[in-house]
Order: sequence, then structure tokens, then C-alpha cells
Amino acid sequence: MKTLSARDLWRIERVGAPQLSPSGHKAVFPVTRYDIDNNIGRSTLYWLDLQPGKLASKPAPLTFAGEKDANPQWSPTGDRIACTTLCDRCKRRRGSAHEPVATGCGRLSLDA
Repeated sequence: MKTLSARDLWRIERVGAPQLSPSGHKAVFPVTRYDIDNNIGRSTLYWLDLQPGKLASKPAPLTFAGEKDANPQWSPTGDRIACTTLCDRCKRRRGSAHEPVATGCGRLSLDA
């Protein structure tokens, strides 16, 4: 049996706390991956459909890892998700809002 090294532990993706949509049918959560050689973590938000019959579906990326995409919060109506992100260029944290399902090129929309 192989023991885990510190490098092995840093290779494990970390899943953050899920946020349920107001309807309870969808969840959004951050996943952080670490690059030990460059001493940096990058977080991407994923969403998952929790409706019966769709649980076997694979989580889909909602954002595409700037440096840190975090703190997802659903709007009261469940049609948008707000989050914070650390801008790669300016290294400042800024807010962002997304419609909850990636359809390409940074525009996001959800099959309600």
C-alpha cells in the first residue's frame, strides 16, 4: 500500500460548499485545483442538476477558472448566480453574475 505524500495531497481537487437553487433542483459549487510547482490554486464553479433522473449527469463547468471563482449565491428567483472572482490581469477581486449553465464563449444560460 502506497502512502500519500504531500505532493499527492496537493493533487486532490477540493470541492467547496454547494449552494442549492431556490427550487432545490440545481446546485452550484466551487472546485479548486492546486499547482504545487507554481504555488497557485485555481477555482472553477460547477453546477449540477439534482432533479430525479438527472442525478447521474456529470457536473458542468459554469466558469472557467480565472484565478479564483468563489462564493456562489443564487438569486431569489434562481435565474442568476452571483460570485466573486479574482481577475487574472488586475489581481483584484470583483463581483460577477451568471445565468446558470454554460453555453460557450462566456455567455451562460439555464434550462429552467
